[in-house]
Amino acid sequence: KLTAGDQLKVGSAIFRYLAGSNIETLLSDELYQIAVRDGLTHALSRRAFVEAAEREVARAHKLNRPLSLLAVDIDHVKQVNDNFGHLSGDFVIKELARRIRKKCERFELLCRYEGTQFLLLLPETAIAFAQSRAEDLRSAAANERFLFEGDQLAVTVTVGVITLAPDGDTVQLLRQSQEAVQRGKKQGR
Repeated sequence: KLTAGDQLKVGSAIFRYLAGSNIETLLSDELYQIAVRDGLTHALSRRAFVEAAEREVARAHKLNRPLSLLAVDIDHVKQVNDNFGHLSGDFVIKELARRIRKKCERFELLCRYEGTQFLLLLPETAIAFAQSRAEDLRSAAANERFLFEGDQLAVTVTVGVITLAPDGDTVQLLRQSQEAVQRGKKQGR
C-alpha cells in the first residue's frame, strides 16, 4: 500500500506518490498545467500538442481513419495592437481561443501554436467536414464582434485545412498547415 511521499523506481525513472490536497500535490498539478497549457489561452502548448498529434497520426494510420488539421491565424493583430493597445490584442487572442474551444468536441485538440496562430486537430474527420468546420470558424470570427473596454474590435481569421496523407507524418502535417495558412493570406485572407 502506497502512502503520500512514497517513491517507486521503474527502470531509471523514480515516481513519487502524491495523494490528497497537500501543497506538494497542488504544486505538481500546477507545474503540469504550466508545461502543457498556454498561459494566455489555456489551449494546449505547442509541445503538448505535437506529442498528442503524434499519437493521433499513429492511430489514424493504424485504424485507417481520417485525420484533419485546421490552422487558424488571426489577421492583422498588429493593427489591433497599434490602434487599441497590446492588452486588446491579448484579449482577441484569448477570446478567439475561448470561442473555438466552445465549438470543439471533447476529442478535438486545440493548441496555441505560435503568437496569433492556433491548430485544431480533428480526429476521425475527413476533408469535407474539416472544410465546413473551417468555414464556420472563419465566419464566426468575422461576424461576432470582440468587445474590449467599450471598443468593438473587428477580427478576421485565415484558416488552412489539411488532411493526413496515407503516408504522412506529424512533421508533414504541421508543415502543410503552415503552407496552407500562407496560401490563404496570399490569396487575400
